[in-house]
Amino acid sequence: MQENLIKYKKKLQKILLEERQQWFLWIPVLYAAGVLVYLAIPYEPPVYAGIAAAVASFLAALFFRKRNLFLYISLMCFFVFAGFVGANIRALTVKAPVLEKDSFASLEGRIDEINTYKKGFRVFLTDIKSDAFPPDKTPKKIRLTVLTKIGDVKAGDIISVRASLTPPLKAVAPGTYDFSRDAYFQQIGAVGFTVSDFIKISGAQNNFHETISQARNIISNRLVNSVGGVEAEIAKALFIGDTGGIDSETMAAIRNSGLAHLLSISGLHLVIVCAIFFKISRMLLTIIPGVPLRFNTKKIAAICAIIGSYFYLLMSGSPVSAERSFLMSAMVFIAIIFDRSGLPLRIVAIAAMYLLITAPENITKPGFQMSFGAVIALISAFEWLSPHIRLYENTRKIPKIVTNITGTILSSIVATIATAPFAIYHFNRNSPYGVIANILAIPMASFGVMPFGVLAIILMPLNLEWLVAWPLRAGIDFIINIAQYVAALPYAGSTIPAISDWQLLIISFGFMWLVIWKTRWRLFGLVFIMIAVISVFFNKTPDIMINSEATLFAVKDENGELIVSSNISSRYARSIWVSRAGQVDAESISKSESKVILCDAAGCIYKKNGYITAFIKHPAALERDCGNSDIIINLTGMKYNCIHALKQINIYDLKKKGAHEIYLGDKVIIKMVSSGRDRVWE
Repeated sequence: MQENLIKYKKKLQKILLEERQQWFLWIPVLYAAGVLVYLAIPYEPPVYAGIAAAVASFLAALFFRKRNLFLYISLMCFFVFAGFVGANIRALTVKAPVLEKDSFASLEGRIDEINTYKKGFRVFLTDIKSDAFPPDKTPKKIRLTVLTKIGDVKAGDIISVRASLTPPLKAVAPGTYDFSRDAYFQQIGAVGFTVSDFIKISGAQNNFHETISQARNIISNRLVNSVGGVEAEIAKALFIGDTGGIDSETMAAIRNSGLAHLLSISGLHLVIVCAIFFKISRMLLTIIPGVPLRFNTKKIAAICAIIGSYFYLLMSGSPVSAERSFLMSAMVFIAIIFDRSGLPLRIVAIAAMYLLITAPENITKPGFQMSFGAVIALISAFEWLSPHIRLYENTRKIPKIVTNITGTILSSIVATIATAPFAIYHFNRNSPYGVIANILAIPMASFGVMPFGVLAIILMPLNLEWLVAWPLRAGIDFIINIAQYVAALPYAGSTIPAISDWQLLIISFGFMWLVIWKTRWRLFGLVFIMIAVISVFFNKTPDIMINSEATLFAVKDENGELIVSSNISSRYARSIWVSRAGQVDAESISKSESKVILCDAAGCIYKKNGYITAFIKHPAALERDCGNSDIIINLTGMKYNCIHALKQINIYDLKKKGAHEIYLGDKVIIKMVSSGRDRVWE
């Protein structure tokens, strides 16, 4: 037995030594694992505990420096604990007051940012003063939806307004998106809507951030005036990251066709902008007499590309996917400037580490996950395919257009497969025709829309953006038509039931194992992926769901379809529940023909899997339903203890612990958004 262990140990050490060039790539993966552990644990840890663990693992690495296997394990632990500590410190340094309960307040504050939102605006206020809160309880930042007249205000202006405020919304079901956590890391302490017009108190001070916000608003207004219509709204999404003005019908078509990534400022956009600045600046330098003979135009063009793409990053609002792309592009151009060549996956690893160290919460964002998933998959796929492609090109003469089309098709397929798990996890949506839509739309976006859009922005100071408005509008029209055609195909934009956190983690680990290692043991990554994919077919969905405000509940009917108590109340929660169930829509209980639930004015009785559940809306039904129900869900606000029930949930439980899910199997299992958790953002 001991001989076998020694044999396997030596074999493992040999494999690790063969893969030593790839070790560096695991550092951001291990760091990210530490961040995820910090975000997942139920209680807020003392910061010194993580620091002590990190120091201990580092000292262990020094102690075992001559014993390879123990050295590797110690270093792995060190990077995991480093991620844990980094996230812990970040959470403590951004801590700011959060509104405790709903309230109306007269606010005075400085406009930090203005975005288009449906038919109005969404404004972020900072430097807030209000008589409604003591100074130590005043939120650092408030997000307001403007339902009144906004007036002639801009970023940096000091304004006053009256608003209805609420604390940031918590997750509407266990495991779903938690806006309150994101808001905490953005220092948003309250959200709400205006109930009075804006009153401008003083003008902007024009610091750097305010200047950028004002420039974004100017670009937005100029695009609306020169391009017009929904095309202008899509242009705003492409160039300043503002999607709020796109109508719901067009947005649905774009999502269902698999082109939603074109509307979010992604790595693709920034790479195109980099290429535009690099090519144009090099071309202009080349035609200036004497410049190519005296200067290295390639290096100057690289500097121009870095500056131009950084400006675009600022104008776009700096989403994480664009930050990733900018960092990678900048490192490539810096390598050109210093006559060096960078390894693509190492550049990806450095970009990931920077983003995780500066804002560890990025790890939970779909933009981070999908952006890195796509770029890692593309680099790995083309590293593996390039020798075969070169061999094929050397033996047969292939027209350039064929290789370009083939490359676009392969890129779309690889990126679609790599991002599919994250799209399903976050959006419960699948776009089976996404490859077709991308093959048609990406070339137009790359060579038609983006160049003319960049040119329009360059011409704006001269008031000449109208010169390129028509080709810009025509290119966007082409993309819209593709989206609408593809979205109209059968099963386009079909919904898929939710996958669990653990399934996504196993798929992600298997994916990283597959793309990072170079020897044959990389194929074990496929085993992890297959295990996770197979386990999805055994997922169980909740039989009962109740939101935290006790205004909406849902149950599964005899066919396993979700039906809801109302199609009016809590529409956001309802839409999330329905999509996580893999449905397009859900009937209301009153209109359904289900026989497993019967309702009257006092409440509902639900019978499923041998259990009787009572939803009680009126106090009169408490005593009536107590004696013959296994589960009591008391929505009345009146405290009542039913000693006969297996489980009881009342409105106070819902408010304290958030939305509930109930699974009716061999035993009753209840999951809550905040099940005894004590975190700084809760």
